[in-house]
Amino acid sequence: MLIQGIERTKQELARYERKYGMTSEQFYERFSAGDGLEDSEDFISWAGEYEILELLREKQRQLEGVHVHAG
Repeated sequence: MLIQGIERTKQELARYERKYGMTSEQFYERFSAGDGLEDSEDFISWAGEYEILELLREKQRQLEGVHVHAG
């Protein structure tokens, strides 16, 4: 389910990237800095999707670090 969530979120981010002609990383840096991007519904949603992706990736890294030992 985690991988599906990551893929769905990446698809959403790609949609915004195509629409606005910049990467999500570029957008988020500018949005966070208040660099001329208004608080439109799209931009707020895009920022939220980007933050969700970062959280999902962190969760994935944590899970990959867990080793299950069969006893």
